[in-house]
Amino acid sequence: MTSEGPYRWQPLVERDGTTIAESPWGPDDEIGRLNWITAESQREVLSRIVPGPTYDLAVSLFMGMPAWLGAGDPKYDIWMTHTPAGTVVDDLNGVGPELSSIYSYCGDAVTMYTHTGTHIDMLNHFGFHGRFWNGWSPEKHLGSRHWTRGGPEKYPNIVARGVMLDIAALHEVECLPPRTQSPRRIAPQPRKPKA
Repeated sequence: MTSEGPYRWQPLVERDGTTIAESPWGPDDEIGRLNWITAESQREVLSRIVPGPTYDLAVSLFMGMPAWLGAGDPKYDIWMTHTPAGTVVDDLNGVGPELSSIYSYCGDAVTMYTHTGTHIDMLNHFGFHGRFWNGWSPEKHLGSRHWTRGGPEKYPNIVARGVMLDIAALHEVECLPPRTQSPRRIAPQPRKPKA
């Protein structure tokens, strides 16, 4: 259903019993159901806020942090690309050792797979037989460095209702042990009576 009412899905790919359909928001849509987030819906959600605990969902980036690297992607790493002493020695900026020793230059670089820490997958993360959201294809929409459709810069600020699952509380512990994997289906367990 779009904001205008029910939508008749237009199939783009039908194969192996699965249908990939055109977006109900039209052929230029790049954000899917985020179209339901409007200034009005955000105002409505913000009007419900009451004082209470806040939950910071940010994740600190650190060496050895959890990441999904099962397909050989790079772990989180940070290193110096320039140091004050190294800049004097190698003179990469071409200003000479005297000036380089006055202006102590440091620089660093970071690499990581995008599945490091928290993240939101874009609508082109997974496709079906070479077709992605709204009919995008690598042949037409994937450039040398990134997709030309569906990037995060198109997404609105996500201010909406949500659901937070406290898996540690489900297992009646304060914190899950390192490397705990969630089962595909989490079934609530009956609570033990307190003595």
